[in-house]
Amino acid sequence: MKDNNSKTRLIVLLCILAAAAAGLLVYLFYDPTPEMDKPFKYINKSDISKVYMCNGNKVELDDDELDEFIDLLKEIEVGKITTETELDGFSRGDILIVFSNGDEHYIAPNGNLFDVDGVTYEALYQPCNALSMMRGRILDKKLPIKIEVIDPNNPYPLKPYI
Repeated sequence: MKDNNSKTRLIVLLCILAAAAAGLLVYLFYDPTPEMDKPFKYINKSDISKVYMCNGNKVELDDDELDEFIDLLKEIEVGKITTETELDGFSRGDILIVFSNGDEHYIAPNGNLFDVDGVTYEALYQPCNALSMMRGRILDKKLPIKIEVIDPNNPYPLKPYI
């Protein structure tokens, strides 16, 4: 009877150890967060010929702005492709990157979406927002809004234009 009881205890002990090992493997290798990737993490200044911020006009970045742009671009993390295409008023082509080899790519960072050549990816909010804020800051600095008086008798005499 003791041999049978010892075998039962050994089997129970082995089952507990196997369950603990399986739990440990699940804990170590299962990641409930979506797979994210930094597609621009290896980009260098030598890879880029020019960068334009666009909103009807193209504003080229100077060297200091290009350094800041590359630092922000390296932090962009994208996930899976999404069918959500609404970019909160932003149009495709907010930023045009011209690479040294002649390739051109349009990107549009906006909130938790990142558009690359018309393909929209889920993305982390903070890096995309930082890049979008840089774009706005540069366009505001280099393309100030001018006010033109059209007709002094008109109740709405001011017409903004860029």
